[in-house]
Amino acid sequence: MRYCFRILSIAFLSFVAALAGCNAFESSDNAEPAVQPDHTVTKNVAGPVKPGPQVNPPPSVATKPVTPGPAPAESAAVAHFNTLLVAAWSKVQSFPDMSCRLVQTQVVDGVTLPEEVVDFRQRFSPHSLRLTWVGKRNKGRDLVYVAGQNDNKVLVKEPGAVIKFFTGNKPVSIALDSTALTSQSKDAPDFAGYNLLIGSIRMRFNDARASNLAWVSEARPETVGERRLQTFEVTLQAVVLSGQIKQMAITFDLVTSLPVHMIMRDAKNRVVQDYDWQNLRLGVGLTDADFRFETPK
Repeated sequence: MRYCFRILSIAFLSFVAALAGCNAFESSDNAEPAVQPDHTVTKNVAGPVKPGPQVNPPPSVATKPVTPGPAPAESAAVAHFNTLLVAAWSKVQSFPDMSCRLVQTQVVDGVTLPEEVVDFRQRFSPHSLRLTWVGKRNKGRDLVYVAGQNDNKVLVKEPGAVIKFFTGNKPVSIALDSTALTSQSKDAPDFAGYNLLIGSIRMRFNDARASNLAWVSEARPETVGERRLQTFEVTLQAVVLSGQIKQMAITFDLVTSLPVHMIMRDAKNRVVQDYDWQNLRLGVGLTDADFRFETPK
């Protein structure tokens, strides 16, 4: 289970930038050799020694100011992608919650898990998730996570009369680091969320872009149904995105400036995560009741 956006995990929130520099104090071929002091002792000097005339260096070795060259030109694709990413982050920041139908696949421990279809609801503060499985895989599963509540554990209800008989139709508490979660998802619920994913990508893109190590290509916009979509292929060489993830294909809805589809690939161009956010809406008016299970009668 890859809580909606797989936020690329906590590993997706950490990165390493390694840039090699040069010694600012290296000697120059044009520098004059240092003058060694004369340690000869002079005796019986009749009077003070008068300094000789100051000798200026010849013009050929005079220091000249160095004018820095222009910074490398940024591609139009990089600038366009950055504009949409900034707009997406700004829009998400201005709303308290969101909902969507999430269709996702992911690779966990080298195994590609079957496609999952989840009704996804998220409140941004406090960080809260409600996931209900509606596809063939795990259909009927219901999950709730609210940061700082329920001993900071995940509450899960599984479908099936037998399970309901043994649990009394009450949710089961599962620790965030439990294998019941980690075996089915790359990311823990406390670091999963649409807003967190956009924030992580933006941070890593800014880091790579500042070092001129962000490569972006953009496809032509296309109309799909009632949506105007455009896809960007992104490689961020300056950072480790998340373990084996090296490249991303991100599709934006050009009307809302929001990402609606994202594919993550490893260094061998193999798909390791695929998220499709359908019917994505911001500001849906979620309340505490949306993140609580009803008390069994």
